[in-house]
Amino acid sequence: MEETYGKDQQQKKMDQGDGAFMGKKKRRASSVHKEFLGDYLNISSNPNLSRMLSRTGEVVYFADIVAKVNKRNKMQDRVLIITDQAIYNIDPSSFKVKRRIQLQDLEGMSMSTQADNFFILHVPKEYDYLYVSRRKTEIALVLLSRRHEFDVAAPSSAGTSFPIVFADRIRFKSTNSLSSLKEIEFSKVDDGVITTILKLS
Repeated sequence: MEETYGKDQQQKKMDQGDGAFMGKKKRRASSVHKEFLGDYLNISSNPNLSRMLSRTGEVVYFADIVAKVNKRNKMQDRVLIITDQAIYNIDPSSFKVKRRIQLQDLEGMSMSTQADNFFILHVPKEYDYLYVSRRKTEIALVLLSRRHEFDVAAPSSAGTSFPIVFADRIRFKSTNSLSSLKEIEFSKVDDGVITTILKLS
Protein backbone atom coordinates (compact mmCIF):
# COMPACT_ATOMS: atom_id res chain seq x y z
CA MET A 1 0.00 0.00 0.00
CA GLU A 2 1.28 3.45 -0.93
CA GLU A 3 0.80 6.52 1.25
CA THR A 4 1.70 10.13 0.59
CA TYR A 5 2.22 12.91 3.11
CA GLY A 6 2.62 16.59 2.23
CA LYS A 7 3.68 19.47 4.42
CA ASP A 8 0.18 19.94 5.89
CA GLN A 9 0.46 16.59 7.68
CA GLN A 10 4.13 16.88 8.58
CA GLN A 11 3.92 17.94 12.22
CA LYS A 12 1.03 15.63 13.06
CA LYS A 13 2.84 12.60 11.71
CA MET A 14 6.22 13.49 13.22
CA ASP A 15 4.67 13.83 16.67
CA GLN A 16 3.52 10.21 16.84
CA GLY A 17 5.26 8.36 19.64
CA ASP A 18 6.19 5.11 17.95
CA GLY A 19 9.49 6.42 16.58
CA ALA A 20 8.36 6.03 12.96
CA PHE A 21 9.17 8.95 10.67
CA MET A 22 5.88 10.69 9.84
CA GLY A 23 4.14 7.73 11.41
CA LYS A 24 5.03 5.48 8.49
CA LYS A 25 8.75 4.74 8.04
CA LYS A 26 10.44 2.43 10.53
CA ARG A 27 13.63 3.77 12.10
CA ARG A 28 16.59 2.19 13.80
CA ALA A 29 16.77 2.82 17.55
CA SER A 30 19.95 4.86 17.08
CA SER A 31 18.16 7.21 14.67
CA VAL A 32 15.14 8.22 16.73
CA HIS A 33 16.91 10.85 18.86
CA LYS A 34 19.67 11.79 16.43
CA GLU A 35 20.71 15.45 16.50
CA PHE A 36 20.40 17.38 13.24
CA LEU A 37 23.40 19.58 12.42
CA GLY A 38 22.76 20.60 8.80
CA ASP A 39 26.24 21.30 7.43
CA TYR A 40 28.32 18.19 8.15
CA LEU A 41 31.09 19.29 5.78
CA ASN A 42 31.85 22.70 7.29
CA ILE A 43 31.56 24.32 3.88
CA SER A 44 32.93 27.66 5.07
CA SER A 45 36.31 25.94 5.57
CA ASN A 46 36.25 24.31 2.12
CA PRO A 47 37.53 26.87 -0.43
CA ASN A 48 36.17 24.95 -3.44
CA LEU A 49 32.61 24.72 -2.17
CA SER A 50 32.46 28.08 -0.40
CA ARG A 51 33.77 29.88 -3.50
CA MET A 52 31.15 28.23 -5.69
CA LEU A 53 28.26 29.15 -3.38
CA SER A 54 29.49 32.67 -2.67
CA ARG A 55 29.04 33.51 -6.35
CA THR A 56 25.31 32.80 -6.15
CA GLY A 57 24.74 34.03 -2.61
CA GLU A 58 22.90 30.86 -1.64
CA VAL A 59 22.36 29.83 1.97
CA VAL A 60 23.33 26.24 2.86
CA TYR A 61 20.86 24.26 4.96
CA PHE A 62 22.33 20.78 4.50
CA ALA A 63 25.64 19.35 3.27
CA ASP A 64 27.01 15.83 3.58
CA ILE A 65 28.57 12.92 1.73
CA VAL A 66 25.93 10.50 0.46
CA ALA A 67 25.92 7.52 -1.91
CA LYS A 68 24.28 7.93 -5.29
CA VAL A 69 23.09 4.80 -7.11
CA ASN A 70 23.97 5.33 -10.76
CA LYS A 71 22.26 4.01 -13.89
CA ARG A 72 24.30 0.78 -13.63
CA ASN A 73 23.07 0.31 -10.04
CA LYS A 74 26.55 1.02 -8.66
CA MET A 75 27.06 3.31 -5.66
CA GLN A 76 29.15 6.47 -6.03
CA ASP A 77 30.08 8.94 -3.29
CA ARG A 78 28.63 12.39 -3.84
CA VAL A 79 28.43 15.67 -1.95
CA LEU A 80 24.77 16.56 -1.54
CA ILE A 81 24.10 20.21 -0.75
CA ILE A 82 20.68 21.74 -0.14
CA THR A 83 20.44 25.53 -0.27
CA ASP A 84 17.58 28.01 -0.20
CA GLN A 85 17.43 27.78 -4.01
CA ALA A 86 18.60 24.37 -5.21
CA ILE A 87 20.17 21.02 -4.52
CA TYR A 88 23.67 20.18 -5.73
CA ASN A 89 25.15 16.82 -6.69
CA ILE A 90 28.94 17.21 -6.54
CA ASP A 91 31.91 14.91 -7.14
CA PRO A 92 33.77 14.83 -3.78
CA SER A 93 37.19 14.27 -5.36
CA SER A 94 37.16 17.08 -7.93
CA PHE A 95 34.36 19.22 -6.42
CA LYS A 96 32.86 19.42 -9.89
CA VAL A 97 29.13 20.12 -9.91
CA LYS A 98 27.57 17.15 -11.66
CA ARG A 99 24.07 18.54 -11.44
CA ARG A 100 22.15 21.47 -9.96
CA ILE A 101 18.38 21.15 -9.54
CA GLN A 102 16.19 24.13 -8.71
CA LEU A 103 13.93 23.51 -5.72
CA GLN A 104 10.80 24.22 -7.76
CA ASP A 105 11.76 21.41 -10.16
CA LEU A 106 11.60 18.78 -7.41
CA GLU A 107 8.29 16.92 -7.56
CA GLY A 108 8.74 15.05 -4.28
CA MET A 109 10.63 12.39 -2.39
CA SER A 110 10.01 8.66 -1.92
CA MET A 111 11.14 6.25 0.78
CA SER A 112 10.21 2.74 1.84
CA THR A 113 8.40 1.92 5.07
CA GLN A 114 11.36 -0.20 6.20
CA ALA A 115 14.42 0.69 8.32
CA ASP A 116 16.74 1.30 5.36
CA ASN A 117 18.65 4.36 4.13
CA PHE A 118 17.45 4.67 0.53
CA PHE A 119 15.47 7.63 -0.80
CA ILE A 120 14.52 8.95 -4.22
CA LEU A 121 14.29 12.57 -5.34
CA HIS A 122 11.83 12.92 -8.23
CA VAL A 123 12.62 15.43 -10.98
CA PRO A 124 9.99 15.01 -13.73
CA LYS A 125 11.56 17.57 -16.09
CA GLU A 126 14.78 15.53 -16.20
CA TYR A 127 15.47 12.30 -14.29
CA ASP A 128 15.38 11.11 -10.70
CA TYR A 129 18.10 10.46 -8.13
CA LEU A 130 18.37 7.32 -6.01
CA TYR A 131 20.47 8.11 -2.94
CA VAL A 132 21.56 6.32 0.22
CA SER A 133 22.13 8.26 3.44
CA ARG A 134 21.75 7.60 7.14
CA ARG A 135 20.59 11.22 7.37
CA LYS A 136 17.61 10.74 5.06
CA THR A 137 15.15 11.97 7.72
CA GLU A 138 17.02 15.25 8.09
CA ILE A 139 17.22 15.61 4.31
CA ALA A 140 13.46 15.09 4.02
CA LEU A 141 12.69 17.68 6.69
CA VAL A 142 15.07 20.24 5.19
CA LEU A 143 13.50 19.81 1.75
CA LEU A 144 9.98 20.09 3.18
CA SER A 145 10.92 23.30 4.95
CA ARG A 146 12.84 24.83 2.04
CA ARG A 147 10.11 24.05 -0.49
CA HIS A 148 7.48 25.51 1.82
CA GLU A 149 9.49 28.72 2.20
CA PHE A 150 10.11 28.85 -1.55
CA ASP A 151 6.43 28.35 -2.38
CA VAL A 152 5.38 31.07 0.06
CA ALA A 153 7.89 33.48 -1.46
CA ALA A 154 7.01 32.58 -5.07
CA PRO A 155 3.36 31.42 -5.12
CA SER A 156 3.20 31.60 -8.89
CA SER A 157 5.97 29.01 -9.32
CA ALA A 158 5.17 25.66 -10.93
CA GLY A 159 5.54 23.63 -7.74
CA THR A 160 3.40 24.35 -4.69
CA SER A 161 4.04 21.31 -2.51
CA PHE A 162 6.63 18.68 -1.72
CA PRO A 163 4.95 15.34 -1.03
CA ILE A 164 6.84 12.51 0.63
CA VAL A 165 5.67 9.09 -0.51
CA PHE A 166 6.15 5.94 1.56
CA ALA A 167 5.93 2.66 -0.35
CA ASP A 168 7.87 -0.60 -0.60
CA ARG A 169 7.79 -0.58 -4.41
CA ILE A 170 8.88 2.72 -5.97
CA ARG A 171 9.29 3.61 -9.62
CA PHE A 172 11.91 6.08 -10.78
CA LYS A 173 13.64 7.26 -13.96
CA SER A 174 17.42 6.77 -13.81
CA THR A 175 18.35 8.81 -16.94
CA ASN A 176 16.70 11.05 -19.52
CA SER A 177 16.21 8.04 -21.79
CA LEU A 178 12.68 6.76 -22.38
CA SER A 179 13.95 3.27 -21.55
CA SER A 180 15.30 4.15 -18.10
CA LEU A 181 12.23 3.42 -15.98
CA LYS A 182 13.12 1.26 -12.96
CA GLU A 183 11.49 0.00 -9.80
CA ILE A 184 13.14 -0.53 -6.43
CA GLU A 185 11.55 -3.07 -4.11
CA PHE A 186 12.11 -3.35 -0.35
CA SER A 187 11.55 -6.68 1.42
CA LYS A 188 11.74 -7.29 5.16
CA VAL A 189 13.83 -10.29 6.23
CA ASP A 190 14.89 -11.58 9.65
CA ASP A 191 18.21 -9.73 9.73
CA GLY A 192 17.24 -6.53 7.91
CA VAL A 193 15.94 -5.31 4.56
CA ILE A 194 16.67 -6.58 1.05
CA THR A 195 16.52 -4.08 -1.82
CA THR A 196 16.01 -5.16 -5.44
CA ILE A 197 16.20 -2.85 -8.45
CA LEU A 198 14.29 -3.96 -11.55
CA LYS A 199 14.43 -2.44 -15.02
CA LEU A 200 10.91 -1.88 -16.38
CA SER A 201 11.61 -0.48 -19.84
